[in-house]
Amino acid sequence: MKWSPPFLILLLSWAGGPAEGAEWRMVAAESAVTFAVVIEGSPTGGAFPEFSADIDFDPAKLDQSRAVIVFDLNHIEAFYSDVAENLKKESWFDVQRFPEARFVSQEFRHLGGRDFQVTGDLTIRDVTRRETLDFTLVKYDE
Repeated sequence: MKWSPPFLILLLSWAGGPAEGAEWRMVAAESAVTFAVVIEGSPTGGAFPEFSADIDFDPAKLDQSRAVIVFDLNHIEAFYSDVAENLKKESWFDVQRFPEARFVSQEFRHLGGRDFQVTGDLTIRDVTRRETLDFTLVKYDE
C-alpha cells in the first residue's frame, strides 16, 4: 500500500484551560477533525466524526504539554460515499485489523502571537510518521 498521510485539520473546542489548570476537556459537539486527500489524482475530503482527545496544554509550559488524539476509522464521512467506504478497505486503512489512528505529540512550539505547532507521531495502520500540525489558540472568554 502506498499512501500519503491525509492533511488533517483539528477544530477543537475546550472547557477549562490554563486559568483552571492545563488539563482541557474537549467539547465534542463543537469539535471536528477533517481531512483532505488526493485519490487517483482527484482531491477530496471529509471528516472523522468519532475521536477522542486527551490534551494537557499550557502556553507557558510547552515542554510539559502533551496531546493524544485517537480517531475511530470505522466512522468516516467523506464528500463522496464511495470514498468513505473505500478508505475503510484493506488497501487503505484496513479497519478490520487497524480500527484506530493515533496522533501522539512529541514537541510543541510557539510561532508567535496565538500561533503554535505540535509535532508528533501519526500512526495509521502499522505505519508511523512524524507530522507537524499548526494551530491557533483562541480563548473565547477574553
